[in-house]
Amino acid sequence: FPLSIAPLLMTTFFEEFLFRGFMQNRLEKNFGCIIAIFLSGFIFSIYHLGYPGFRNLSDIILLFFVGIMFAISFKLSNTFTVASSISLAVFLNV
Repeated sequence: FPLSIAPLLMTTFFEEFLFRGFMQNRLEKNFGCIIAIFLSGFIFSIYHLGYPGFRNLSDIILLFFVGIMFAISFKLSNTFTVASSISLAVFLNV
C-alpha cells in the first residue's frame, strides 16, 4: 500500500511546489493576488490537458476551478509554504 501511493505523493508535491510555491508567488509579485490566483489556476488546468481522463473542455474547466481552490488555500494559509495546498491535493487525489 505505501509504495502504491508514493508516485501520487511525489506528483502532488511537484505540482504544488511548481504551481503555488513558484508560479503563484512570482505572478503575485508581478500582477497582484487575484490575477495570480486565476493565472495559476488556468496554467494548472492546461498542464493537465492530455492526462488520462482529462481530455475535454469540461474536465479542463473542472481542473481550472480545482487550481483556483488550491491557489486560494495557499493564499489563505498566510505562509509561503505549500503545505495547505499539498494537503488538499493529497486529499482529493486519494
